[in-house]
Amino acid sequence: MSESKSSSENGTVLIFPCAGATNLGQLSTRLGIEMENRGLGTFKCTAGIGSQRSDFLIAATRCDKIIAIDGCDFNCSMKMLRRAGFETDCHLILTKELGMKLNREMNISDSLVSEIMEKLADKL
Repeated sequence: MSESKSSSENGTVLIFPCAGATNLGQLSTRLGIEMENRGLGTFKCTAGIGSQRSDFLIAATRCDKIIAIDGCDFNCSMKMLRRAGFETDCHLILTKELGMKLNREMNISDSLVSEIMEKLADKL
């Protein structure tokens, strides 16, 4: 993915999903991609923060807003960001925000992504 700068009225926004091995982990990834497609921010690799990649850390240091999307209350994305010294400006927990349950069904439909984006629009 190119290092494009997506911005909103609040400046440069970076989106870090948990990308876990569950339905909600995969949904968090799909939501991050959809948010970038809609111009709401730049989808970033959360593992890059956890592995202390300097280019990822520099990007997070320079951005205006950090959004963490976690599938469940393990909060892996937020915890990786905090361990690297970053606070989130917006933290979405899909089990909490949507009342969804974790399972191993990882095929996420486009229609579900669109539906969830509409439900979360006011939180972004």
